[in-house]
Parts: sequence; C-alpha cells; structure tokens
Amino acid sequence: MTDFYYGSEYDGNRLSLDELRRRSFNDSHQFKPDFTVNTLEEETGSPRTYGVELELCSRMGNRGESAFHALSILNKNRRFFYSKHDGSVSCNGYELNSHPFSLAYFEKNFTKESWDDVLNRAHYFTNQTCGYHVHISRTNFNSGESLNRFLSYLVVLRPFLLSLSNRTDIKHFNRYASFLGLSSDVRDTVQPEQFSLYTKTVLDAQRYTKRFTGSLLHEKTKPPKVEDDVLKRTVGWLKTLSGKSRYVSVNLRNSSTVELRMFAGTTDYNMITGVL
Repeated sequence: MTDFYYGSEYDGNRLSLDELRRRSFNDSHQFKPDFTVNTLEEETGSPRTYGVELELCSRMGNRGESAFHALSILNKNRRFFYSKHDGSVSCNGYELNSHPFSLAYFEKNFTKESWDDVLNRAHYFTNQTCGYHVHISRTNFNSGESLNRFLSYLVVLRPFLLSLSNRTDIKHFNRYASFLGLSSDVRDTVQPEQFSLYTKTVLDAQRYTKRFTGSLLHEKTKPPKVEDDVLKRTVGWLKTLSGKSRYVSVNLRNSSTVELRMFAGTTDYNMITGVL
C-alpha cells in the first residue's frame, strides 16, 4: 500500500470509485509513506518544516469513504495528507496525517474554506481519545544545544502550554500526554490541583498564540532564562521519560522530528493553525 493523492490518474490507470476509497485508508498503524516535503516555489534556502497528526472520529460508517472525502479535497494533484489506522482512537476514528510542510505552504494550502468542506463531507468530530500532534523537524535546530534550550523552554512555559492544550480530562492527559504538570521535583504526571488551576479559564487560541509568538519572536525579546542546572535536569528527564514511552507530551523517539503530543484533538480550524 502506498500513500494516495488525487490527480486525474494513478499509476497510469483510471480507478473506480471503490478502488479510490480502498486506497484512501491504510489499515496499519505502522504505515509510513515516502514523504514529500512541501514548500512554496518562492521560498529560498531551507525553510523550517513541520508536520501534523490529527486524530479524528467520523460519523460515516466506512473509514475509507470518510478518508476519501477528506483526501479528495486536501490532496488535489499533490501529496499533502494521508490516513492510517490508530487503535487508540475510538468512535470509528483514525489518523489524518500530513507530509512535511513549511508554514508558508500550510497557510496557503490548508485554508478555512477547504477544511470546512472536509468537515462537511467527511463528518469529522473528536472525543477525549483524540489528540492533535505537531512534529518539528530536527533540522530546524542548529545544534544539539539549541534543541536542549527549546526543550527547557517547554518546561518553563508549561502553564501556557497546558492551557493551550485544551485538555479537559486528566485521565486521558496522563495516559497519552504526560509531562505538563511537571513540578519542581520533576514529577511525570499531572496532579489534579495543577490541572484545574490552568483549565478553569476559557482560552482564545488565536489571542494566546499571537501574544506568545509576538513577545518571543516578532519583538525579538529574550526568551525565559533557564539556568544551566535546570536545563540539564529537565532535558535529561525528558529524554529519559521519552525513552520509556511515546505517550508523553514531548516525544523524542523519532529520529527526524520532535513530536509535541500535549494538544487535545480538535476540528477547529483556528486551533489547528493557531498552535502551529
């Protein structure tokens, strides 16, 4: 099975609608396509690249048919998304995953209009077993030290990230994305009192992400200071925890990406794009 994209032909042969639906969904969670890195022609150099995993439920009875509707919109004459089985997602669900992309490419090709069309035709929704994962290419980091600094900032900014995660169920948070309740003694699970502290406030994802990127990137202000001993301790803990399981907020088991797994599953366009 290969990943599937939609042009006028596939492998030189016209396919029936049933065959299109069959090829739209990969029944193995181990499936990985030959990735296509999507960037805009006008982008120069080596733009930073990312990827997303959207764990979604569908009200349609057939996952292949649901995936067919989604991919026929998102993958017109290009390899942008693919689908595959995910046993952790209930409700007749699966993963809708992207090929690597630059932010400029994503902004141009993942539009609100196209996503609304996907929702209308694939009948997606989410429940507490769904997650939204963001992959950051390791080539985005200039060195091992820059990656370690990034990881330590995740710890410093955990209240913000916990709020942005939109997680509302502590059981599923601890099961699929432990870490953001990290306290001074480096606990690896979220404690109930910490969890409720940050989830009582109703968040506007766009407002928070704008404030976050505006203060740290656009205005060129210094990121939070992380003392060397804290950096060493937190990075070492993250790497140890990630070595034990991929069901953590920051998964370091992938050789080519750093995976952020703390976000709750969503079909909300503003949340999907705002987190990126």
